[in-house]
Amino acid sequence: MKAVIKLQLILIGVCSALEPPCDGRKNGAQCFGVLGGAVDVQLMDDVSEIPRFHWKMNDSMIFIWRNNEVVTSKDDRISFFPSNGSVRINDLRRNDSREYKLEMFDGNGKETGWRTLQLLVKAPVSSVRLSHDCLSQGQMKVSCVSQGDSPQYSWTLDGHTLTDSELFSRNTETNIIVLRQNISGHLVCSARNQVSNSSKEMNLAGCAVKTSCDGRKNGAQCFGVLGGAVDVQLMDSVSEIYKFEWKRNNSVILIWRNNTVVTPKDDRIPFFPSNGSVRINDLRRNDSREYKIEMFDRNGKNTGWKTLQLFVQAPVSSVQLSHDCLSQGQMKVSCVSQGDSPQYSWTLDGHTLTDSELFSRNTETNIIVLRQNISGHLVCSVRNQVSNSSKEMNLAGCGFINCTSNGTQIAKWVYKENNTLCVEPTTVPPTTKYTSVGKKTQSNTSASSPNDNGHPWYIRLLPVMGGVLAALVIVLIASIAFICVHKKKKNTKAVEKEEDDQEMTYADVRIVQKQGRRVEKSEEADVEYGQVKFSKKPRISQTNPTVDDTVYAQVRKGR
Repeated sequence: MKAVIKLQLILIGVCSALEPPCDGRKNGAQCFGVLGGAVDVQLMDDVSEIPRFHWKMNDSMIFIWRNNEVVTSKDDRISFFPSNGSVRINDLRRNDSREYKLEMFDGNGKETGWRTLQLLVKAPVSSVRLSHDCLSQGQMKVSCVSQGDSPQYSWTLDGHTLTDSELFSRNTETNIIVLRQNISGHLVCSARNQVSNSSKEMNLAGCAVKTSCDGRKNGAQCFGVLGGAVDVQLMDSVSEIYKFEWKRNNSVILIWRNNTVVTPKDDRIPFFPSNGSVRINDLRRNDSREYKIEMFDRNGKNTGWKTLQLFVQAPVSSVQLSHDCLSQGQMKVSCVSQGDSPQYSWTLDGHTLTDSELFSRNTETNIIVLRQNISGHLVCSVRNQVSNSSKEMNLAGCGFINCTSNGTQIAKWVYKENNTLCVEPTTVPPTTKYTSVGKKTQSNTSASSPNDNGHPWYIRLLPVMGGVLAALVIVLIASIAFICVHKKKKNTKAVEKEEDDQEMTYADVRIVQKQGRRVEKSEEADVEYGQVKFSKKPRISQTNPTVDDTVYAQVRKGR
């Protein structure tokens, strides 16, 4: 029995090492398990500190721990290990992807805390399958497929992540990539999810681009891709020609006589009698020559000849676009591609650039200048006789900024989407009218631009500075006026106070008897006042405050 227990512990240790454990000691933890496998969940550090706990799945009881033993275990697939406080779920199924909850209690049955964790059961990714195919323009399409739940794919070439110069396109839904022409090396596709990973690798030799050419007409021109192949149709039926010689610059390459190839001079050039064509493989620069076919009858008489000119060209590479804002708000865009004799074309929102959009164009450097406020979906396409490529971008246009950043005055045109110089809104840019040929005819400036009339920004801001100074002068005058008015009011109050000290003088005071009243023993009479005058009250000495200062003049008693 001890041997069996020991063996079980050894197996448990091995499985624990193989299966990544999940730390469920933190509330809200996420755990991942392999479908059909097992997962170990660490519930606690020391089970002796917890007298009782319940472990549930979606509020459905799985088992109860009480008095140092498991009570009422509901699932034989789930085992608890008191020695390290962990639980194991074996033979993981899809419906094990649930929320699990641990509820802890003290000796009196009172809940002391709880934690939850989310278990996600996933099928592991299967072995990766790679397939590839060459496209018509020499690009290579590679597909990477793996089974499993939520696989994530990544690609490397010779140990590094694929770059734009190597990757022509990528479809993340189907996980199909298209590599550019002449890309070779050690390609690896890796697939992984949270529970497993797998990869597949292959050595790419690149795709040889094959072109075709009709050489049955005298003076034909043919084009081939450097490093690729070209098929040349020499005749309709070889049975009608007893003998012919095919030459390059009068040097014989192959001889056909009596339905047999005689003395082929180059293994790269096979002849196909079934359709009367010849192929040149692994094209090189010095294969760009004039080729000539001479035909003969059974008597060795020349019955005719034809020539063709072959041009071997390097395919155009991936296109690089760059843009910059100019001093007057136009946008300069440069389109660059490597290859032989590239031809460039531009479209904006699907149409060829017009004079109202295009300010200037340099065909030698392939740099265009767009007018102010031009935005949209811009595409630069490059092609030559053997290949083509394109690059596109969404233009947001240029905006004029005029602000101060870190104490530095900034007044310039910048690309709107990349503007990190100023956070203030851009000012209204100057607008300029142009003729259809791109020459300036009239300028209507609604705001300052950095080069208006050739003056620097501090000269152009003089009117604004003068306005601010005038406003300050007005505020100063208003302040002085306010002070003067306030002082005048104060003086007026002082004068009024001084006038309160004046005395009242009565002149021509008469006493008139009221009519209609009965005169009694002590008669009352009305007093009339005339010529009431105010005069300055003389200063009274403080030594004799009882003096009466009232003066009556010409007091008469009227009857």
